[in-house]
Amino acid sequence: MYSHLFIEGNFPATIGYPFWSLYCDLKLFWFMVTGKLDREMKRLGKRPVLQLF
Repeated sequence: MYSHLFIEGNFPATIGYPFWSLYCDLKLFWFMVTGKLDREMKRLGKRPVLQLF
């Protein structure tokens, strides 16, 4: 929250929408744990995650 307020000059959406913030965090975590994050990023038309191996 510090960087949002003092560097970016705004407030994080987590304060206004705590349920949706938690939902999205858990969904992202699930994609990472199951190894489906790259597929989801491609489905959304985003650049794939950097692969080190």
